[in-house]
Amino acid sequence: MKIVTFYADCHLPEVAKRKQGNFDWRQAIGWLMDSAARQGYETLVVTDTKTEIDAWLRVGDAKDSGLMLWILEAQAEAIRQAKWTGAMVSPDSLVMGKLDALMGDWDVSLLTRRRPKPIVNSVIGFVPSDRLHRLWLRALEVARNLPPESQEWGADIDALVKCLNIQPAENGTRNVGEVVAKFIPMESIFTSVRDHPAATPIWDFKGNRKQHMHRFAR
Repeated sequence: MKIVTFYADCHLPEVAKRKQGNFDWRQAIGWLMDSAARQGYETLVVTDTKTEIDAWLRVGDAKDSGLMLWILEAQAEAIRQAKWTGAMVSPDSLVMGKLDALMGDWDVSLLTRRRPKPIVNSVIGFVPSDRLHRLWLRALEVARNLPPESQEWGADIDALVKCLNIQPAENGTRNVGEVVAKFIPMESIFTSVRDHPAATPIWDFKGNRKQHMHRFAR
């Protein structure tokens, strides 16, 4: 398995800008890479054609598409290009354990929760295939038709929830058209960390918790 992370310079909504402050995304990618390497995983970066950063794959223009649509477009292309199983992990995360639970007799695994939205977008396990690529392209098309406020922030989640009809805290495996999807309650894999270490393999530092990431990136 390889870790795939996504970053591109882009225009952010004011609320997101305030929450992240002067967070250094490039430094965070380095921390993510180091944490994943300690677990035996190589990390590959996906960016756009304009951002100056070393990358495995370059897709589109995030400033032109908007970040939410660009993420789905970049994820779709990563699925198409990958020759190995992978886990998409947000750069404001650390890999602190093995991610074997993301893999099994399914094409994609998503972490579910009750609120505010049925899934988190920080971690997605995948086995690359044409059918999974087609699902992501459908999600991208759905995202392009979502309301402007979703396209500005949240469409990467909203489109997948709509395409896969994901229910809050869904737990189990089911077919979504030609794709087999696994839905895993996030508590077993993912923890939002602020002050204390966690027992899960993914530690997340979303929003204003980004300021705490450096303390745990040993």
